[in-house]
Amino acid sequence: MMEEIISNKEVIDFLKSKSRGILAINNVDGYPLQFPIWLLADKNGQVVFNSPQGREWPSLVRINNYFCSILINSEDKAVEFIGKVKVEDDEKIARKQILELTKRVYSATSKPEMTQDLFKGKRLAKFTLIPQLIRTIGI
Repeated sequence: MMEEIISNKEVIDFLKSKSRGILAINNVDGYPLQFPIWLLADKNGQVVFNSPQGREWPSLVRINNYFCSILINSEDKAVEFIGKVKVEDDEKIARKQILELTKRVYSATSKPEMTQDLFKGKRLAKFTLIPQLIRTIGI
């Protein structure tokens, strides 16, 4: 297994075709937990993800945002992002991102608006992982 650190441009190129990852975070008792997430890359190569409040991981990120890890797999490598998570309670942006992700994940024939309906009346937040380390791991 080989590990290497990659450039910002390589990160953005890699993330253009990715929409899912695994968020790893410690529980309040220190026990590590993992959660599947949908994600996007912003123009700076930071991983952006969101969720309605009430799920377990958003609450944990708000409490313990100083060290998180997101692992994204491809056919020949995995890319790990390690850093701090910035939380923004901006529902408009979070809803827009959820719609964009739904369109990316589901086929053009499905109705991505249905996902928006699932979150009606729920408080949404935008989460951005600000990486301190980005590395690839050859598989």
